[in-house]
Amino acid sequence: MRHNSFTKITCLLSLIAICFLNISLAAQDTSSVIKGVVTNQFGQALPDVLVNSENGRNGTSTLVGGAFSITVDDNSKALVFSKHGFLTQKVAVGDNSQLNVSLQPDVHNNDEVVQLGYTSQLREAISGAVSTVSGKELERSPVANLTQAFAGRLSGLTTQETYSELSRATTNLYIRGLSSYRDNHPLVVIDGIMVAYNPAQTLDYISANEITSVSVLKDASTEALYGIQGANGVIVITTKRGQKGKLQVHARYDQSVQQATTTPMFYNSATYAAMRNQAAFNDDPANGKNQYFSDEQIRGYQSGANKELYPNNNWYNMFMRDLATMERVGIDLNGGNDNVQFYSNLNVMHQGGLFNTDQTKYNPNSNDLWINYRSNVDIRINRYLKAYVRLSGNIKRERTPGESNSSIYQSIFQIPSNVYGPITPQILDASGEIVSPGGGV
Repeated sequence: MRHNSFTKITCLLSLIAICFLNISLAAQDTSSVIKGVVTNQFGQALPDVLVNSENGRNGTSTLVGGAFSITVDDNSKALVFSKHGFLTQKVAVGDNSQLNVSLQPDVHNNDEVVQLGYTSQLREAISGAVSTVSGKELERSPVANLTQAFAGRLSGLTTQETYSELSRATTNLYIRGLSSYRDNHPLVVIDGIMVAYNPAQTLDYISANEITSVSVLKDASTEALYGIQGANGVIVITTKRGQKGKLQVHARYDQSVQQATTTPMFYNSATYAAMRNQAAFNDDPANGKNQYFSDEQIRGYQSGANKELYPNNNWYNMFMRDLATMERVGIDLNGGNDNVQFYSNLNVMHQGGLFNTDQTKYNPNSNDLWINYRSNVDIRINRYLKAYVRLSGNIKRERTPGESNSSIYQSIFQIPSNVYGPITPQILDASGEIVSPGGGV
């Protein structure tokens, strides 16, 4: 009796296994490969268009020529095509193995996905005040610090640059005016992680190449999720993610020049001597109008005939260059399949200095080298469980002359133009005898 029961159970399990095998084979038989090309309204190929199955399991992205190839095995009857700046389009598959799609521009940004930190919504569904800018737009700014690229690109965000030393620029950020809480700084959220301490400085260690979008949340409805920490507004930064499809490598190189926008006025020796005498006369009229410089000395400065005896040095033109160079190199790796998507980015930035030096063995000019990297990996374990890995870091090497660039820059405008230098000249009398050996700094 037990033997018969065991035989029945074995037959039942075999039947169930055969049924599952048939179902699996049937699922495999229903898979199809669909190829095609995606273009815009003018017939031009569109790269980096996301192509997903209607049920969301299968996906890929278009290549440089707009071509795509996707294997659909989740019983989807349509494909969804989406790209920033274009309307999302759903196209029925049917029995077609070749599918060419033309995307139309999203003029009113209705299909734009706006990141709110912990959630995301379509632009047409948002009733609150949110300003957004894409990472591609920020890449166009030839600046070393990300906060400098925000100026003029996000409505409601006021940027105030308070320190402009090369690669050390400090920019204060204010959303819809000033307030006293949290030292006026808005809350910064990077990939769902809140940066509560000194958020403005944290932004300087992120490059525009690794950013997908930046959102500024400005009113109570959009900031409600963050409570009192969002009292000064919220800046949401979303970094790039891997896309389904073949491995794609993107490289970017740009070079720019930087110069000081404004410089203090530099007075020549004659003007300085006249104003110095006038200032002394205003303080003590009893000692006359030539308390520091005689009329003969002022005429000597004006004529410029004897530069050794009456120097007229423009220290700014002598020690400062007109332009400083900056080079940036970035490379992206992007790809994945239905289960794993990855994105890796490496950026190298070099920034020169504005000081004019003639040293050959050692150049004391300011020199900055900054390397930062980011790697985002998204893993689909099963239909109920997902995992992700977020790695980022930076290496920064700075060479600064003396205490800082700013202290040297300030000293240039504090030295009068009639001071000998940079090396004291040798002075001879009428007979050729050395009155002053010179050579001292």
